[in-house]
Amino acid sequence: MSACARFRSVPPPDPVTGTPLGIDLRVFSRLGSLWLALPYALSACRELPDIVAALLQTWAPTKESASVPRKLTLTPSYESDFTRAEFAEVLRALGPVIEDVLGVQSESANEGNGEGGERADVTVKEAERGASAEVEVEVCVVDKADMREWWRGEARASFVRLGARGRLDVTFEKGFWPEAQWLDDSYEQEDEEALSARSR
Repeated sequence: MSACARFRSVPPPDPVTGTPLGIDLRVFSRLGSLWLALPYALSACRELPDIVAALLQTWAPTKESASVPRKLTLTPSYESDFTRAEFAEVLRALGPVIEDVLGVQSESANEGNGEGGERADVTVKEAERGASAEVEVEVCVVDKADMREWWRGEARASFVRLGARGRLDVTFEKGFWPEAQWLDDSYEQEDEEALSARSR
């Protein structure tokens, strides 16, 4: 059993995608915001892009739900489970897969459509041909201020089509915890007094 399936039983393959699904989102046809907390580096879970693709195929808009804007947030479950390079590798592996599954077209494919790069079109190409919706991807990590521009660059390199169309965001606060330490951090954990002073 793979590392990413170690703590759960593997569900049967989905009849549509052929890939095992932990969650089928088709019953939530108007779900606009989807948060994926990613727990594994690619070295521990090579199947991660396929798992995410199978999940997102059940979240893609239909004609009935095309009016609902879509926002997908990607974040580490815990930054302390990754080096920065490992999570950047995850983003680079997932970026093209996510853009393909959601049908995000390149700028050249949409030239002359009057969009002006303001939004990315998600087009359902199969039975629901013609359905479209706005889609945005957010990469959310907790890190030091001097690493934020580096993360923005990694996100742009991972989601080239969404970034070019102004539908990519990078944020640095999760709300449910203010601090995180990556595996490659060399600084010592700050004490509670210092953390308390910074939060005031």
